[in-house]
Amino acid sequence: MKKRPTLADVAQSAGVSKTTASLALNGKGLNKIPASTRARVLAAAGALQFRPHGVARALVRRRAEVLGVVCTVNPFFEMAHHAFEQALLSALFYHALERGYNPMIYGPPAEGVAEEALLRYADGRSDAFILLYPPPDSVLLKYLYSQDIPVVALCSSTPDPRAVGVDSDHEAGIRALIAHLTELGHRRIAYIIDPNSDRETHLRILTFRAALRERGLPVREDWIVPYAEENASAEAAVAQLFSGAAPPTALLTWNDFIAEEVYKALRQRGLRIPEDVSVVGFDDTPSARTAVPALTTVRQDMVQMGRAAVDIAIEALAEEIRPEQNRLILCPVQFIVRQSTAPPKS
Repeated sequence: MKKRPTLADVAQSAGVSKTTASLALNGKGLNKIPASTRARVLAAAGALQFRPHGVARALVRRRAEVLGVVCTVNPFFEMAHHAFEQALLSALFYHALERGYNPMIYGPPAEGVAEEALLRYADGRSDAFILLYPPPDSVLLKYLYSQDIPVVALCSSTPDPRAVGVDSDHEAGIRALIAHLTELGHRRIAYIIDPNSDRETHLRILTFRAALRERGLPVREDWIVPYAEENASAEAAVAQLFSGAAPPTALLTWNDFIAEEVYKALRQRGLRIPEDVSVVGFDDTPSARTAVPALTTVRQDMVQMGRAAVDIAIEALAEEIRPEQNRLILCPVQFIVRQSTAPPKS
């Protein structure tokens, strides 16, 4: 087998030192070595068919140039339900590659797992981690902090003083939806929510209640209905809301996927959208634009969120973020009006 050319071989062929050859090949010597020297090194590398040895380079730099991404949901199962997570992962992967880092997907650790089972997250294969939807008391977050491994919590927050998180401005999104519906004249507004009891759920519900009260509207707790990921869940939620004599005239739904399920359930009851009931979503996934009628919703900027998470992780590697700098980056949202909302029937 032909011997693989080394950096020393390139340096000898170009008549330069190994340090100069390394600077010329990694692009860091643009202002340190003459252009003619760099050209000579590149020509020698080409002639020898030299390729950098990734493992050796990682050992020298003490970096694998890999960002670990831990998903607490499986975005590759029931893909229609996880369009938001798929778009967010795409943004993460694209920007990581753009910054010269390879993304690697990890599954989350099981609940109550022993510390030995967490060792695979600290075995050197990934330099930093981005955790999607980690719970506030995440054992993995605490473990990575204890190992001084940079970690960013995406779509979540934690009270840990070492934490850095990235999320959307959910409060602004809910307020925009309520403002739109009340300006149309709606006074009976219900909310079909995510059943998880995390920070995001609590924040949206609190904002929903506050926005209604600020407009002098009553808050009916029986009109804040959870949507469970099971058959006929939308039908059950709609049946609960529309069983009385004065049902809601407008529905907020947790996300665009649930909005589409609610569309079906409303039609099964002979209700038209938006003539009888206005419906709004959250996320602005592609299905919001193709739904009939097209869905009024709030757009989360997945590209900005992914970029922010990657940049913060890499900054932390460069020690530009200190552990005591607890912060939560809120990415702005955009309110999108389409055809699923209209004034209530008189």
